[in-house]
Formats: sequence, C-alpha cells, structure tokens
Amino acid sequence: MGVAAFGVAFTLADPNDTGVVALTDGAAEDGCYTEKQGFWSYYETCLYIRGGALNQIPEQSVHYAVTEGQWVGFDDRYSVDAKISHITQNGYGGVCVWALDLDDFTGKFCEAGPNPFISYLKSKLPGPSGSTGSSTGDVCNGQPGVHPNPKDNTTYYNCDHGKATLMPCSPGLVFKTSCSCCGYPTSN
Repeated sequence: MGVAAFGVAFTLADPNDTGVVALTDGAAEDGCYTEKQGFWSYYETCLYIRGGALNQIPEQSVHYAVTEGQWVGFDDRYSVDAKISHITQNGYGGVCVWALDLDDFTGKFCEAGPNPFISYLKSKLPGPSGSTGSSTGDVCNGQPGVHPNPKDNTTYYNCDHGKATLMPCSPGLVFKTSCSCCGYPTSN
C-alpha cells in the first residue's frame, strides 16, 4: 500500500464550490519550491493548509484543504492511521512512500520537527513479529533467507544478520520449501 508525501492540487472552476466533486479548471498553481503545477510536496502542502479550511472525506479516510480557489488532497496522520490499520488487519508486508525527499526535512514548514510525515509513519508501522533478538541457532543454520518453521507451517523465519524473525503467511496459505514461499496447501 502506498502513502504520499505530497499533495495533488487543482484550481476550482467556482471558488465557492469546494466539495469533493467540484469542477476544476485544471491543475493548481505551481508549488512554491517544486515548481510543479498541481503537485505539491508535503512541506508545500503544510504551508498551504495553514490558511485554508481543512475538510475530511470520511469514506476515504483523507483530508483536503481549500483556499483562494485552490483545492489540494493529501495524506496526513489521519490517512496514515487508516492505511496502517488496513495494512495490519490484512497482513500486508509493508508500505511504499512516494517520495522521501518531499517530506519537511528541515522541520520549518510543518512546524513539527524534521521529517514529520515519515517520522509519524515509522512510529505507526508494526515492528517485525517474533524477532528472537538473539542468534538464529538451528532455525537458520547460519544461512540468510527464508526458512520453514518446523512447528507451524503457516509461518516461516526470515533470517538476516544473525537474527531470525518469525513471519506469517497470509491467511489460508502455508510455507512451501519447494519455492521458499507461501502458497496454497496441496491436497494429498
């Protein structure tokens, strides 16, 4: 699942019609630093929303802001929380961020310290489950990569840098040594 460290912005056809389905006249003005029409970095979005009305789209778990005829949709803590919840509930393996350099790396634009978007995202991501925190012993046989869990075929070990991390297969799948992957169980 992806999260965006940027906003997508449009110029409203009617500045008084600010809803989700409002008509637009195309991309919004250039970002003040990225100089890209309709594409604003997270730090540019922070500057913009200071003076605008913040609105919520509950069914999509996102915010948008409107000011001076410009409409911008963006990910923030609200949408990150919803996406992390979805990732966790569905057993996804991670999250993709586009793009790290679009966060407020100085901390002066969003007034929330350096890299507020990425820092918040990182604080919400679940850590590896079942990390042994010690040497891998017999589980990994000194070899990096994925290895079966002899006690539970719905999980496996990911061995890296001398540590074994217990990882789950998605619901309904089992670890298969033939491909070192999770797959559907085969009937005998």
